Amino acid sequence: MKSSAELAAIRENLKVAIGYSCAIQENDVKVAICIGNDGATAARAIIRACMEEIEKLNLEHVKVVLQGSKEALDGAPVVEVIATGKDKVAYKNVNPDKAREIIASINNK
Repeated sequence: MKSSAELAAIRENLKVAIGYSCAIQENDVKVAICIGNDGATAARAIIRACMEEIEKLNLEHVKVVLQGSKEALDGAPVVEVIATGKDKVAYKNVNPDKAREIIASINNK
């Protein structure tokens, strides 16, 4: 990833492809995909897996956001699940299958 403009373009392309809106409300669960400088390809696959699972399970209260992070450099890509009133949970070295499991676990809580 070379610039924030490239990150914004990836985010917009994924929203258009899936028909997803990233407007986050107070009680929504935020799933942050944290990537380092070289993680754009992995991030695309993980975001797509998360969004497909959210759509499949009809989890309107779960929102995916893409962000760069210093934490993501060690064990990238990192997926953080942030819910109001709960501790943030971070998962390292996430692949698309693990991303689907993470989303499914949100549905079970």
